[in-house]
Amino acid sequence: MADVFVSYKREDKARVAAIAAGLEAEGFSVWWDPGIPLGESYAASIRRELDAATTVLAVWSTVSVHSTWVQEEATLAVSAEGRRAAQAAGAHVFVWDLPSRRIIGRVETGESGTYLAFTPDGRRLLAATAEGEAGMYDPPAP
Repeated sequence: MADVFVSYKREDKARVAAIAAGLEAEGFSVWWDPGIPLGESYAASIRRELDAATTVLAVWSTVSVHSTWVQEEATLAVSAEGRRAAQAAGAHVFVWDLPSRRIIGRVETGESGTYLAFTPDGRRLLAATAEGEAGMYDPPAP
C-alpha cells in the first residue's frame, strides 16, 4: 500500500516522475503506473492501488483535465483516518461510513463533475469542477 497514488495523463509523465521523486525524497511511498507488473491487468492494478492508497494526488494539466481516467480517479475521496469516503454523483456528494458500508449523508454541491478531497483533519470536504468552481463543505461525521 502506497502513501500516495498519483493519477495523471501519460503526456505528463516527465513532470509526474519529478513529483513522485520529490514525494519519495520526503519519505512518502508513491505508486504510479510504472509500478504495474508485467502481464497484470492495467485496470485491476490501478483499482487495487487506488483502493489501498492513503492519499490520491490528481496531477492536473491542460492535457489531464480531459482524461476520463484522471477524472474518474478524482471523484472519490477518503478521509485521512480512513473512516469516511465521499463519492461524487452529479450535483450530489454521498458520504459513506466505511466500516459499516452505509451512506451517512449527502452534500449538495450544485455542480456536476465534482472532484473531491478531504482536508487533512477530515473536518471539511473540498469539491471542485473542471470549470474552476470550488467550495468547502461540512461532511457528516460518522
